[in-house]
Amino acid sequence: MLTKHTGSPEKRHQKKSVPSGTFADLDDIPTLPLPSTQLQFPQVTEHELQDAINKLPNKKAAGPDKTPNELLKIAKDTITPSLLKIISACLKIHHFPPNGKKIS
Repeated sequence: MLTKHTGSPEKRHQKKSVPSGTFADLDDIPTLPLPSTQLQFPQVTEHELQDAINKLPNKKAAGPDKTPNELLKIAKDTITPSLLKIISACLKIHHFPPNGKKIS
């Protein structure tokens, strides 16, 4: 359907523009800080890490690192402090190495 425009292009444009003074004055409303967009992960405790190691299944094939779960359980008291530092650092900087997903 064709419609006929009347008037000059300037007048047609004026009809489409938003009238001034339409928007509310927001100067009296305080600006609130935006929440952080980064995810916050809780710290992993030594107890939680040792509990996770204890729950690893026995007599399963070792993963790509060739470390059997039984060895991790035997060495848990020795390896927990180092693993905890690594896990905490990864959570703090939001970096999770791809190879870490392959470790058994």
